[in-house]
Amino acid sequence: MFIFHIQNQFLQKVLKKKYPDFNIHAIAPGCVATGMVNYKLGDDLSYGHNILQRVALTEEIASLSAFLSSDYGRYISNTPIIASAGEVL
Repeated sequence: MFIFHIQNQFLQKVLKKKYPDFNIHAIAPGCVATGMVNYKLGDDLSYGHNILQRVALTEEIASLSAFLSSDYGRYISNTPIIASAGEVL
């Protein structure tokens, strides 16, 4: 199984045509608690720009990726998955 994490929907469609036997997934996360947003373990997760009022944890995005990579996600293909807790990206 091969996993792509693609932000560009056009690139996603091109890859799907080139590699029809692969499931091509695009995960579009909102703000995630990583070093890129200066998050450190134990910091406050408050974030007022989405419905949950907090940033996502890396584990939450990773579990989505694991689901899409598993047999349970085999029917989902060539569709961008927005994981932003309702934040408009």
